[in-house]
Parts: sequence; C-alpha cells; structure tokens
Amino acid sequence: MKKQTKTMLILLCLLLTAAMAPAASAHEVYFETPEEIVAGKPVDIKLYWGHFPAAPDPESAYFNTIPEGKLYVLTPEGGEIPLTLTVADDHYTTSFTPATGGDFQVIFNHNRGILDWQHGEPMGMQEIHSLAKIFVPVDGEPDIHAYDHPANLDLEVIPTTDIGHFHEGGEFGGVLLYQGQPLPNVKVTVGSSGSPDSHEDFKELVTDEKGEFKFTADKAGVWMVKVGYFDAGRAGEADGVAFDGVRYSLVTYFDAHSHENGAHTQGAQTPRGSGGITTWLLIGSVLLLAGALVFFLRGKKSA
Repeated sequence: MKKQTKTMLILLCLLLTAAMAPAASAHEVYFETPEEIVAGKPVDIKLYWGHFPAAPDPESAYFNTIPEGKLYVLTPEGGEIPLTLTVADDHYTTSFTPATGGDFQVIFNHNRGILDWQHGEPMGMQEIHSLAKIFVPVDGEPDIHAYDHPANLDLEVIPTTDIGHFHEGGEFGGVLLYQGQPLPNVKVTVGSSGSPDSHEDFKELVTDEKGEFKFTADKAGVWMVKVGYFDAGRAGEADGVAFDGVRYSLVTYFDAHSHENGAHTQGAQTPRGSGGITTWLLIGSVLLLAGALVFFLRGKKSA
C-alpha cells in the first residue's frame, strides 16, 4: 500500500510540474490591437504585463513601473509619435491616429536600472532592459512598406519577410541584431495566440551564423518572437553599484492573417482565462491527489 501511495505522489508531482510549466515561464509585455486599422482613424491599444497571450499579471511588482518606460509609435517615414499610458484594471491603454497607410511599429523601451537578477543564469547585479514592439499594418494611401526598418534598439528582430501582408501558413524570416550587428547562436522562442493553450506549442529556434532564423506561422493570430540576451562585456558601475553586465528581454509581435469567406481577417486572440491543456492537467492532478489521500488513509487503517 505504501508503494502504491508513493507511486501516486510521484505521478502527481510530474503532472503538477507539467501543468505549471507555462505559468513558470518569464513574464513579457504584450499588446492587443484592433483587427482592422485604417489611416485617419484612432487606433486603440492595450498593453499587458504577464504571460502572452492571455494571462495578464497586474499584481506583479513590475506592472506599476511600466509607465516609466518609453512608449512610442515609429511611423513608416521614420518619425516618432510619443504615447501616454492610462491604467485600466489589468492593463494599460493608449491610442494614436495614423496619417498614412503602411507599416507602423509600436515600441516599448524600458531601462529598469541595476537589479539583482534571480530569474536565470547568470544571476547577480545586472542592468535590465525590457524591449517590446508590435508591427501594426495600416490600410490606406500611400501604402508605405517599412516592415524592415530598424527602430535602433540595442537588441531587435528585423523581419526579412513582408509581415505587412503576411498570412497563416507563411514562412517568417528574421535577423537578430545586437547594436546593429547580426547576433549568431542565440535562442529564439516563438509562439502564437491562435492555439488553445499557446505555451504548449511554443518552439525554440537558434539563430544561424548570420543571426538569421525562420519558422512557419502555421496558425492565424498574433505571433510572438522572444529573445533573452546577456552581455557580460558591458559590466560597470552606476550610482556606486557595480553590475556584472547588461541583460535584455525582447519580444516582437506580428499578425498572421487568415482568409475567411474571401475577407482579409486577423486571427482571433485567445480569450483571457482560457485554460486548454493546462486546465485538464490541473484537474488530473487534483484527482490524483484525491486518490493518493484515499490510499494513504486506507494504509493507516490497515496498519
């Protein structure tokens, strides 16, 4: 009986580990934009902090510091439109009005200062930067192609595919740049909002010797490309605090559109709070826990 109980408890631990794996992944900034964006009309944007695509975490200590970062629109002509955030429950809101059609980028750039990093190797005092951008294709004239225009961020993904006119099933190509130079042999994580439980379908890639990577966007929806990078060569001191290097967390988003009844539509966002596979894993874990307790109690009675 004790052996059966031990086996049940081991299975329970494995299931709980699998169920909590998505929640244990690092947080990121992510955006929500309208499905149809037209030149001359306001674009309402929601900015979240949590687990893309559907698990905001407004209770996190970082949530309240987000307005300290720089949020702006990079226009197809290369101009900048500063944006101001307004807090609203579990997210922030902002808006802008595009004057033309073409490829706009909404960019978040936050130097968080020197922090004691404990969320991955190497740990220690580091200068932390959070970077995020979403490509926002706007219908209108002139239709200015600018998807491959850099935002001059220290770390960023430059698409080599025209994602202003990108569809489900297409191959996304990109190059990872660090301070303007290709960054080889770096892990890239990609995932889509078009999956019932997107963290289950996230994929890991590695940039080649030219800093390039490719993958097939096999689902309609918003796709996330996430990169973490630590530069130990930039150790230093700021305000009397020594730090071991500079760490960047970069997330880049773009839409993979679908064709429904001949219309050009954006893939649906995953509703917040949907559980998918994770929900069933948690239910299974609870049932296993109940079974383990039954075995344990029976074992005590027979002892």
